[in-house]
Amino acid sequence: MPVRTRNVAWLRGGVPAGFLVGLILHVSCGGNTEPPRAAAIRIEPSSALSLLTGQSYRLTATPIDAGGSALAGLEIDWSSGDSGVATVDGSGLVTGLMPGSARIVASADTASGETAVTVLAQVTELTISPSSPSLLPGTTLQLIVSAEDAWGGPIDGRPVLWATDDPSVATVSAAGLVAGVHPGSATVTATVSKKTEEVSVLVVEPISALDLAPSTAILNPREELQFTATLRDADGGIIESRPIGWTVSDPGIASITEDGKVTARRSGTASITADAEGQQAVARLIVQAAVGSVSLNAGGGKVRPGGTLQLEVTLKDENGNLLDERDVAWTSDHPNVATVSRSGVVKGIRPGPATVTASSEGKEGRAAVTVEEPVARVVVTPGTRRLVLGEVFGFRASLRAADGEVLTGRQVEWSSERPGVATVNKEGRVTAVGEGTTEIEAISEGVEGDVTVVVWQPDDQPVVLVGAGDVASCLGQGDEQTARLLDQIPGVVFIAGDNAYPDGSEADYADCYEPTWGRHKSRTRPVPGNREYLTPNARGYFNYFGAAAGDPATGYYSYELGAWHILALNTQFTGREGSPQAEWVKADLAAHPKKCTLAIYHVPLFGPDSLSPRMEHVFDLLHKAGAELVINGHEHNYQRFAPQTAKGVYDPERGVREFIVGTGGKGVGVGDRTLPNREVAYGGGFGVLKLKLYQEAYSWEFVSVAGKTFSDSGSASCH
Repeated sequence: MPVRTRNVAWLRGGVPAGFLVGLILHVSCGGNTEPPRAAAIRIEPSSALSLLTGQSYRLTATPIDAGGSALAGLEIDWSSGDSGVATVDGSGLVTGLMPGSARIVASADTASGETAVTVLAQVTELTISPSSPSLLPGTTLQLIVSAEDAWGGPIDGRPVLWATDDPSVATVSAAGLVAGVHPGSATVTATVSKKTEEVSVLVVEPISALDLAPSTAILNPREELQFTATLRDADGGIIESRPIGWTVSDPGIASITEDGKVTARRSGTASITADAEGQQAVARLIVQAAVGSVSLNAGGGKVRPGGTLQLEVTLKDENGNLLDERDVAWTSDHPNVATVSRSGVVKGIRPGPATVTASSEGKEGRAAVTVEEPVARVVVTPGTRRLVLGEVFGFRASLRAADGEVLTGRQVEWSSERPGVATVNKEGRVTAVGEGTTEIEAISEGVEGDVTVVVWQPDDQPVVLVGAGDVASCLGQGDEQTARLLDQIPGVVFIAGDNAYPDGSEADYADCYEPTWGRHKSRTRPVPGNREYLTPNARGYFNYFGAAAGDPATGYYSYELGAWHILALNTQFTGREGSPQAEWVKADLAAHPKKCTLAIYHVPLFGPDSLSPRMEHVFDLLHKAGAELVINGHEHNYQRFAPQTAKGVYDPERGVREFIVGTGGKGVGVGDRTLPNREVAYGGGFGVLKLKLYQEAYSWEFVSVAGKTFSDSGSASCH
């Protein structure tokens, strides 16, 4: 019997020659024993393979018998079902050629196996839009990346990796949403399949004020005048190269160019408005008549259905002299839209335009009146809000017409979908009363807008900070009354200045402070007031408190309490920009970027008897750093302010809440001045402010001394 080639192939591989000959002879003489045959081919990897054009990957193929055992020594033949998409060589190396799908087949003996290969196009071109993005701090901008292959075809569905080289200027999310952080320039890169493209993002300084000059101008017909608009940042610095929009209230009286140059056309009065990024300034333009005329001032010329608008008529002779006590006849060209009375009062009937004409002695004046569209959309701002249980937050409703125009002076009704979670008053102030989620709705003229409010309850153990300012005097019992409150309240004690009357001397501390608040000295973190410095260098204060009062040369320091960072400052030293204390505050905030921060110092920035500018810059630094609270004394009362900026602008998003707690025991009373953003004022008794400081929230409670019933409490989330 002859020797079969298949058998030889089955036994090849490292067998000694003598053994092989003997085996061959045995097989030849002993019968036709066939080697195991391949039942299948196992290809690794077993899952579908994806390659980019030009990319290669080596597959492995293993013949297996019917029992699943691997067979050695069989030759593997490789083939591609579409060699235009992908090729495979004799070693199983697959190479992608062009986009598409192909089946790769491995065969041996009579068995075969296959796997799917998908070839994807290489990304050869990336485009980011917009190409020159700019935005303000605190705003966002969506970047979009477009990918193309070598044939110019679009490539979709590839993952994009976004990165920024300077997150202190601008951050970018995984979805390409850029957020402005601080004025400056940052490079944002997008990477798709190893192809990278970048774009420079400019974060510009926000405009805080717009000055328009001149504020009033008088021109003759055909005269020209250049108006000048000056843009300023929050610090008063001039901002250059921002687009400014110019409008004139009545183009018939004057025209205005894109750069603010006005040309007078006919007699009358108009408003010149400059607008930049939401800031506006308005100037008055008077064009004197060269001849006798009748002119009308419609005051904007807008009225709602059922509302009224008083038109003002001006009569002049041919020399431009004002005339009065003349008969004037009034007419409306569309009385079904707007009517006008004999005294020039326009009443809106239904939406649309109308022209009102005033006639006197053969001369006429006209005014365009628009009866405004009804409310088409209600937008509640800010958006979705997370409130800690007990927190009060004010939302605002913006009313829009169908064309997007903002409508004012309309009635808004507020409601909560789940008042057990949060209630809302008629002014849009929401109070979080129970854990959960609710929708706050604002309705005007039947149109509804809503915002989601999530109420949460801190589950961590808070630390307690309790105290007051303006404390110890040997002439009364108020300090002992408040000290008894401290006896019952654990935690760290703060004292907000003017701690020992009358002069903060060593005797004042020993005789007046020590017997009362002095029994809590070991847990007290103090700040000085103006009384302390009636003793030279506040010697009595620093000698009494020692190292706990900080460096006697400065008197300011900071410390950590739980998750909070606390700054203890000295208002007897200025906090103006560039001062040592301001520079220290700036550095300290930068070194301690905690989510929750508060500052304690004596003289408040806001208060009916204070309004001291010495700490305005420090307040601004705290605001920009996202601080939550400022605690002051000096005024002998308790006051709580809504979150605001250093300029006194209400800021519910990032504003700093100021507490005045000058109720430690010296005396009480409240000034008469009414202040913006002040929410509570009490001068009827002594007490202390108790703060519970959580990791991401805080609560406050004013605790009155025995015999007094006043209380004030609340809570809020950290910024």
